[in-house]
Amino acid sequence: STQQARSRRTAQQAKAAQRRKAQHIWKQHVLDELYYRKLTSGWRWTYFRTGAIIGLVVSCILILEYFLPAHYSKDQFVTYSKEQFNGFRGGRVHLVGLNDQGKFWVEGGTYYYLARHPQCFVEKSWFFHIPRKIIHPIDRGIERYPIEFGMRAFFPFSLIVFGFPFLVMYRRKKNTAFSILYHFSFYLMIPLILFFVFTADRWAHILTFGFL
Repeated sequence: STQQARSRRTAQQAKAAQRRKAQHIWKQHVLDELYYRKLTSGWRWTYFRTGAIIGLVVSCILILEYFLPAHYSKDQFVTYSKEQFNGFRGGRVHLVGLNDQGKFWVEGGTYYYLARHPQCFVEKSWFFHIPRKIIHPIDRGIERYPIEFGMRAFFPFSLIVFGFPFLVMYRRKKNTAFSILYHFSFYLMIPLILFFVFTADRWAHILTFGFL
């Protein structure tokens, strides 16, 4: 009858729609699997994994540097800016120039003492030799001027930056969030990590355990 034929056509159309839906789901699954394998294999994954491990090593070293002794380099003040700005610690900072090691934003010190006693020492972290403060011998003793706007000032935020790619690698999953975080780390975070390590001879400091 016409009703039965119509019911059969409806059933056939429903089955065809289900097959198309299943094929679409399977095709999308295959594409997602191929895309995931593309991200986590070959040179891309080697680059990502290497950068993530280097970032984790840098993070661990930054923590260790809080407990290790410092290096001290002798220098002298040559310039002093009287213009002051707000620092991270809430104090007022100004720019000073050293003869050998360039310019630093420091908290504390006056032009009178810096001009009268130009000799000073720069305290640096053990591994990366990152300047942390300026030690200034004067008549009444020793003054210590913390250096602002440096790596130490951004701690512990710097640990998040360097450790982020490793966290993405460790928590990898086949979803959109992983893809976004992967590309964010791939094109921004890992290049920053490699730039940090391979500038200012920091790679050599790591290999020599801070002795050079």
